[in-house]
Amino acid sequence: MDITKKDSIKNNFYKSPVFMKIFFGSIAIIFLFSIIALGWYYRVRNTSKSAIKVNNTYIGTAKSCGDITKMLARDVQTKNIGVNAPLGMSIEAGEATTADTTGGSSDYSKTNVQVEGVDEADTVKNDGEYIYTVRQGNIDIVKAYPAEDAKLVKTIKVVESNNTDASPSSIMPEEYTGSDYGNVSQLFIAKNRLLAIGNKTVTKETSTNNSIIERFTKPYNPSTTYTFIKIWDTSNKTNPKLTRSVEYEGNYSAGRMIGDNVHLVLNTYPNYNVITPQTDALSLLPKYSDVQGSAKAVYKPTCGCADVEYFKNVNNIEDKTNNTFVSVVSLSIKDETKEINRRTIIGNSDIVYASSQNLYLASLEQPIYTNYTRNTVSKTQFHKFKLVGNNSEYLSSASIEGSALNQYSMDESNGFFRVAATKGSITDTVNKSTNNIYVFNGDMKQVGALEDLAPGEEIYSARFMGDRGYLVTFKKVDPFYVIDLKDPEKPAVLGYLKIPGYSDYLHPYDENHIIGIGKEAIDASTEAIESRNLDFAWYQGVKMAIFDVTDVTNPKEMFKTVIGDRGTDSPVLTDPKAFLFDKAKSLLSLPISLAELTPEQKASTGAEANTYGTDTFQGAYVYKVDLEKGFQFRDRITHKTTNENSKNNYSYDYAANSTISRILYIGDILYTISDSMIQGHKLSDISKVAEVKFN
Repeated sequence: MDITKKDSIKNNFYKSPVFMKIFFGSIAIIFLFSIIALGWYYRVRNTSKSAIKVNNTYIGTAKSCGDITKMLARDVQTKNIGVNAPLGMSIEAGEATTADTTGGSSDYSKTNVQVEGVDEADTVKNDGEYIYTVRQGNIDIVKAYPAEDAKLVKTIKVVESNNTDASPSSIMPEEYTGSDYGNVSQLFIAKNRLLAIGNKTVTKETSTNNSIIERFTKPYNPSTTYTFIKIWDTSNKTNPKLTRSVEYEGNYSAGRMIGDNVHLVLNTYPNYNVITPQTDALSLLPKYSDVQGSAKAVYKPTCGCADVEYFKNVNNIEDKTNNTFVSVVSLSIKDETKEINRRTIIGNSDIVYASSQNLYLASLEQPIYTNYTRNTVSKTQFHKFKLVGNNSEYLSSASIEGSALNQYSMDESNGFFRVAATKGSITDTVNKSTNNIYVFNGDMKQVGALEDLAPGEEIYSARFMGDRGYLVTFKKVDPFYVIDLKDPEKPAVLGYLKIPGYSDYLHPYDENHIIGIGKEAIDASTEAIESRNLDFAWYQGVKMAIFDVTDVTNPKEMFKTVIGDRGTDSPVLTDPKAFLFDKAKSLLSLPISLAELTPEQKASTGAEANTYGTDTFQGAYVYKVDLEKGFQFRDRITHKTTNENSKNNYSYDYAANSTISRILYIGDILYTISDSMIQGHKLSDISKVAEVKFN
């Protein structure tokens, strides 16, 4: 066939009805799929992912930027905006393989944490050779071991004042012309890595405020609070190299480190003065900056509107108590090239608990008052996230009536989540407070409950240990409860003990003995009870006790000791990281601010139980502790100096920078840390062998 004939056949085919049907049919199919694909694209961009239903609770994703603005604007119009304040195992010998201990000891104390293998940020860390401590907003690196070589090797100035390097971004068109200032608050360390967490306040000048009208209508020097995360390579301790600097808008709540990955929880409070339904949501989202080394910060939104999540309550609607953003920020302490994982949620977090696999955020909904009368009870929602490397994945949620006290009120064991909570208030004489324990399975479905414990009292401390839970409630006496949790569906009281005083913190000595740290108490007089119309007791000195729970049906207080008189205090009561205990060394030590009654006051028959003692000492109390003799006082250490001319009237130098806040050991040396110095004492006889003074 010649070419001319081929062309004729081809042209006739293109003009045939068959070809026209195929051609236009193909165009229609392509157009249809384009419409579907375009719709799918916009759906994904605007919704990111659909709400996930778990046990009648949800986490959803905003459909648009407008939805975010409306939710926040609704909260401003329907309620008073308040700021939720962030709430703040035996110590085992550290492993030399996880720290830079080329010239150090493999026997050293670690931070007192709740869950073994889950490190918690603290003001002091050590690696068996060096001590890293937060002091006056900066970081000191002290070569501490061996003690005879102890010296300050480096002070890292973390945030310089009057620093105006912050670069504006496209959504922050005005340059920061005010000052930057901030302080380090807590640390993490890993081998040759130091991570600091702190806050930085950036002030922006937007008005000259020359007139009275401007002063009331325009904000003067509005400031933005950022949580900064800075990481140094500490291979050279005398010259650490800043490798990464992250700034994240919001207030730091809690931090955990699992392996080489750090997970932080922050709360961000939008500027409610500018929120209307027409406000650009991008201006309300938290901002962040992530730069290498000491490069200038460049801020941008943590995510797009379509990636903002929000918690829904048990009625499957947006939780109208949410007026803030809560963020879960995860990053590697070792690899600065790994991207930060950022999860931004309309919600808040009051308490944080983490197991080795999961993170739990507890969000408290406060009761509503009308005409000074409570008409609802407080509720707490728990949101569970799976931690996978440098990432977090939402799993499920649950809700209870009542409120948890702190992180020790929560626990995970064998896949079950347990929580202890107080419902109601001890001041409510009509509806008495009760104390309850709830158990949830892996999907956060409630499977067990133990309710109505100690009516009229409230939880002062809780500790979960495997198949047992320990609970201390208080109003006048300390009921110490032993709870059976072996069957998650049927938690039960095994036994309890009522004794004067209470415990703020419970610490395991071994599986059958618990150490309690709290306050002694003395019943108020009949006159005081009648005048206040309240049956109560007066707090006294710091009390330490050892509880024997070998016979779970009949727990006993084996030993107790009381330090000082009314007014004596210890940071351990609110911050267990200040507590040092090592069973193998029979060592227990804690910071004490001692208050004592004068001899005249003690001799007075009219001395009331509510009489405060005079401050006479601040420092570390050191004990030998065992199950044969209990607490055996060894010595006490102070960084303060007494006034020799006023010893008799109990005057004492109470300079804040000399206050001992942390105690640790490396090898056979006990170290005490304050803002003025670090001292080293032999564990054998508590004699001082080293002192490093700070300027």
